[in-house]
Amino acid sequence: MSPMRSVRQSDSCAAIDMMMAAGVLVLAAMYPAQAHAQYLGSILCNVYTNTGAFPILISGIGYIGGGAFLLAGGKALVKFTENAAQNPLSKAIWKIMAAAGLIAMPSFIGWLIATLAITGTGGTQDLGVCTGGTAPTAGNPGVPLDQMVTNIINNIRTPVAMLLGAMCYILGGVLIVQGLVRANKFGSDGKSSLSAIISSLLTGCMLIAAAQVMMMFENTLFGDNEIKHFSGLAWSTLPGGVDVTRINKTFEAIMTFVQMIGWVAFMRGVYVLKARLEGGQATMGVAMSHIIGGALAINIVPFVNSLAETAGMTAPFTSPGHYDP
Repeated sequence: MSPMRSVRQSDSCAAIDMMMAAGVLVLAAMYPAQAHAQYLGSILCNVYTNTGAFPILISGIGYIGGGAFLLAGGKALVKFTENAAQNPLSKAIWKIMAAAGLIAMPSFIGWLIATLAITGTGGTQDLGVCTGGTAPTAGNPGVPLDQMVTNIINNIRTPVAMLLGAMCYILGGVLIVQGLVRANKFGSDGKSSLSAIISSLLTGCMLIAAAQVMMMFENTLFGDNEIKHFSGLAWSTLPGGVDVTRINKTFEAIMTFVQMIGWVAFMRGVYVLKARLEGGQATMGVAMSHIIGGALAINIVPFVNSLAETAGMTAPFTSPGHYDP
């Protein structure tokens, strides 16, 4: 390559960089920064709001894929009639069943959830509008550490809960689509085994109905299907007139953070369970420790009270109320 040609290419690259920089400046001038404060909860709400199209996209993929699988199933039926020895009927039936599941995906998901006897109120699909959490409270002259923790948790608790619910719903839909795609390939692909199909459908239903599944675990562990939140410490040895408001608010923030971690652990446990059912290296113990540990973390308040009363001590927390992020 000649030096003159190299210089021309470098000049062209520099010109392109200058035009990109100018474009960025123009866009920045056209869309100035908003005057109001942009909190972390608002950012999480923006992410949640922009995930609203994913269920529609998954349904659209289901319609298109279902139509393609239906055509493939019809073609497999024709091959079966021409040569039944080399083209078994089961392949055509699996393709048609997968097509029906994709085309009627909402009804198919509801049928799966009803078949698994997952019942209860609520659900990740009824989350509503994200509000962005509580605005932080400023201190005078500064913000103490306990107030900082309270500000952060109160600002993100509702957006995080809604975003995790949306993630469960989207990831569950993806897993169900994966299970139906595997059903379409059953008998012709070694990776599309019956256990792989069942694991994808089962874990997909668990994520879509995460709220109901968690209520079932709560009912099994504590005899109550309502997730409880922190209501205050059971102060019994302090003299009268002592203000414990800041301490209670700090403990509430800590307990709320533990509940957030519990939901993440539950989602992780579902994926570990899926890997175990598909013959992966993960063990059932690891999957159940994540799921049960997540359930205990989500209901940390009655769990700690139970431990204290089992040891013969007074329950450290007052009667917990219903969790409302």
